[in-house]
Amino acid sequence: MTIQKTNKPPKETLKRTPKAVDQWQKISASLKTYKITCILLSAVITVLSLSLWKVSSRGPVVVILDDHNQVYLRGSYQEFKVDQKAVKQFLAEFLKARYEWPELTPETVYRQISPLATKAFRDKVITGVKEIKKKDFKGKKVSQSITNVSIKVDKEKVFASFDKLIKVEGIPLPIPSQAIFQLTTGARTQWNPVGLYVNGIIEHEGK
Repeated sequence: MTIQKTNKPPKETLKRTPKAVDQWQKISASLKTYKITCILLSAVITVLSLSLWKVSSRGPVVVILDDHNQVYLRGSYQEFKVDQKAVKQFLAEFLKARYEWPELTPETVYRQISPLATKAFRDKVITGVKEIKKKDFKGKKVSQSITNVSIKVDKEKVFASFDKLIKVEGIPLPIPSQAIFQLTTGARTQWNPVGLYVNGIIEHEGK
């Protein structure tokens, strides 16, 4: 009589096999879902990036407003170059801010030059204004304007000549003045679109 032996897996193994297969199927399904989700997100990001690039390349919309109308114009992005003309316009604006005031007060001068000068220069100017007001014009009403402005810009320096017209208690006193300006570049703002700032002045009064 021959006895045949069969290699049957243990009962414990037979019980665990269906559960392991089921877990593997769940993991496989989760990986497929994750893969599909990543592909969809990548596609959405690509479409959004292309849309943003297309919109940004169109150029800005410029709105012109008056009391009765709104006009929309399509603009374009162009590189802004600070040439001699831009420097002269900036300096003409600075000269008015620095040397023209209805009344000599540190607050007025500081407010006028703030958008056009560095902080170090503003602080230096205000210190000088306080000393002049205290020593030379104490208790007097003082105003000032400028005339005969001439500005020269070259590779070596930025130079301006002008006449200060100081009024002390209403009595005018003309003072010929010359100045060399040290300029630096910085942030462009609504009040300083050219992005130039005065960082120092060498000034001389008299002819």
